[in-house]
Amino acid sequence: MNKIFLIAQREYLTRVRKKAFLISTILLPLLFIGMIFGSAILTKNTMKKVEVAIVDPLNQFTHDELKNVSTNTFKFKKVNTSETEIKSNYTKQGFNAYCIIPKLSDTSKNNIIIQSATAKGDLVSESIERRLNQLWDAKKLTLLGIDVTKKAQYESSTFDVEIKNANDENANGKLAGGISRILGILIYFVILIYGSQVMMSVMEEKTNRIAEVIVSSVKPFQLMMGKLLGVGMVALTQFVLWITLIFVAYNILSNTGNAGSAGAMVEGVQNIFKGINVGSILILFFLYFIGGFFFYASIYAALGSAVNEDMREAQQLSFPVTMLVIFSLLISQVTTNEPTSALARWASMIPICSPFVMMSRVPYGVPGTVPWWEIVLSLVILYGSIILVIWASAKIYRTGILMYGKKVTFKELLKWIVRK
Repeated sequence: MNKIFLIAQREYLTRVRKKAFLISTILLPLLFIGMIFGSAILTKNTMKKVEVAIVDPLNQFTHDELKNVSTNTFKFKKVNTSETEIKSNYTKQGFNAYCIIPKLSDTSKNNIIIQSATAKGDLVSESIERRLNQLWDAKKLTLLGIDVTKKAQYESSTFDVEIKNANDENANGKLAGGISRILGILIYFVILIYGSQVMMSVMEEKTNRIAEVIVSSVKPFQLMMGKLLGVGMVALTQFVLWITLIFVAYNILSNTGNAGSAGAMVEGVQNIFKGINVGSILILFFLYFIGGFFFYASIYAALGSAVNEDMREAQQLSFPVTMLVIFSLLISQVTTNEPTSALARWASMIPICSPFVMMSRVPYGVPGTVPWWEIVLSLVILYGSIILVIWASAKIYRTGILMYGKKVTFKELLKWIVRK
């Protein structure tokens, strides 16, 4: 056991001391923060205010009404000119678009069309359309003889419909769906990135003949387990550092008053976590994160020991495993919409996809949507399968780590597993 931890320590320290690890660990959170705050700053500095000329021959809208529905991104201005003149000269008058208001009637559908020489982004276009619709709604109430002052009272008295889980007050379907997809994608990337790192590490030692020296002092099983533990700790360390740095950077920027609209975005994320059971999700995420990593990383380690320096051979052998990971992620995305379906329950028990599928169900509520017995049974099957997979991978590893110059097939890998 001591030798396993020594190998894990060596793998861990070797990787975390590399410049690539330090750069990627620091650079990714900075890129993430820069993307959020940079996009907000660029949007603010580059978005020009859209001036819209309003031609209203029948004076159906007043200057104040148009001014009240204007925003920071666009402005309505009523002009006293003919339709022909505004069509030909609106750009010379400093306008970006123009709108001719037809005769509005409460008995027919009216279409208000805004003409512009250049295309506008979805954000601006939808905002202009929404504001004009609000203005027309108010005018329509007047035409119908309905007291406009009662509109706000009516809107404030309406009720919102929200579906709640009767067995778990912390469960929220809308939030759970988004969190489920994010957790599944996180596990997906960790398995693919760090699983392939395990395979590449084994291939490198095998190619450089370092394994021949190491296996003279330790057993192949100990060598493989040490690698899995070491790389797994690297993945966990980097993941924790990413989360920590992102929140530290946000707090620094928000305290200096530079958060802007991006600050509202992050505050919205913080409010999301108030509506779910964070404790149970984090604990179960850690257990399935570790379980999924060890399950797939041990397979990648076995494949790495069975191939030579030829990367095409490594890609061919690892392709089926990669497809299993992708297939499991797709299953989890499907079960996100129906976390209590038969597919979700059965897939939660299959170790190939249980880390993905179970984490797509847990945010919907424990034990409301997902009973504890299902979680316990799923974890027992997963970790029991990990022992079985590590045992089979160790047998492949024991033979493949010292084999050179021969292309291995899946049939031969099966022979190595059943060989005593």
